[in-house]
Amino acid sequence: MLKDLFKNIKDGRVFCGLEYSEYAGDEKFYGVQLIRRKNSLEELKSFEVPEMEDLGEQLKKQQALFLVINTSQVITKSVGRTKVADLAVVNKAFPNLNMEDFYYEVSEVCGSTLVSICRKPYVDEILEKLEAKGFAIIGCSLALHQLRQVEEFLPKDKIHLSNTEIVREEDGLTIHKTDTVEVPYNVNGIKTASLYLLSLSAALMHFFRNTAGFSNLEEQNASFQENFYQKRFFRLFSRALMVLLLIVLLINFFAFNHYYQKVEQLKQTSEINTSNKEKLMELNALIARKEKLVEDVLSSSASRSSMYLDEISAEIPETLLFTEIDYQPLKKKIKKDKEILLNPGVIDIYGQSTNSDNFSLWIEHLESLDWVLRVDVEDYGFQAANTSFFKIKVRIADE
Repeated sequence: MLKDLFKNIKDGRVFCGLEYSEYAGDEKFYGVQLIRRKNSLEELKSFEVPEMEDLGEQLKKQQALFLVINTSQVITKSVGRTKVADLAVVNKAFPNLNMEDFYYEVSEVCGSTLVSICRKPYVDEILEKLEAKGFAIIGCSLALHQLRQVEEFLPKDKIHLSNTEIVREEDGLTIHKTDTVEVPYNVNGIKTASLYLLSLSAALMHFFRNTAGFSNLEEQNASFQENFYQKRFFRLFSRALMVLLLIVLLINFFAFNHYYQKVEQLKQTSEINTSNKEKLMELNALIARKEKLVEDVLSSSASRSSMYLDEISAEIPETLLFTEIDYQPLKKKIKKDKEILLNPGVIDIYGQSTNSDNFSLWIEHLESLDWVLRVDVEDYGFQAANTSFFKIKVRIADE
């Protein structure tokens, strides 16, 4: 699993093969994209475009691809079966060839050794144009050599490609250019057509990296791969770094926002507490002042009430008996959550009298007191033999 993950990171999940083909002056590009899903490769899509400028409609920028050049500029010979694929085979197929001017490739395909050559400026120009279009070249091959990736799944007699027919014979291969013949093939479960057989082989080369053969393109292909991996690593690392930076910034933002809200709440709480503290101090001061005022009033009231009671009872005749004295009586009965209302400047006196004359004289005495405004006899009535009950209201002059 880790191996698959590493390969996905290193190479990606999409593998592309591209054939640059030509027949009778008509150039075309055939492409196949394979995608890796779990443990299998599936064809993502195949396409055909007439010009290099149209590749951008089919492939994304920075798409890695393995290129096969299969045009009239590439010359291929079959030299039968050889034990080794080396420079001697190239010299045998193309005597007096200036190796500095040509790219060459030697490999065994379908039981026969193939040798292909192409001028370096031609190949380099194609590669430079593709790179200028934004595509990442992962490797390059000439003519038919990548067919070795799929040859075990191909017919034993004839093989059709986009511009070539290969006839398999006992003494080797017969290769000749031909017009397009579309023949279906099944390569290990991947269904394709003859037009895309070479580009499919290139895509498989992209995936498997099966480089059996001999070519002076190998060094350049290694450079292509190294350049691709460096750019891909830099691109992935940059994205990962940006994502990580974004995550850190988001965490910092949410953390800052969280603590900022907490600080604001604490500030508001502190301001409320300060305000409440000030109000509480003001209230305490007000209560203290009122308590002192109440104490002073109560002290004064207690002093006056004592004086009033002393003077009321000082001249009371023996024929009178007080049953209740109410200083500042209630105006109304006390009710829950209602204000208690007193009747200031009033003393209610309840009692019994056995002599009405003495009662009248006592009333006159009360009215003569300096602090008495007037005395109202609110009730006086017979209660029992020689006994009457009374209620008087003494109104105080200075309250």
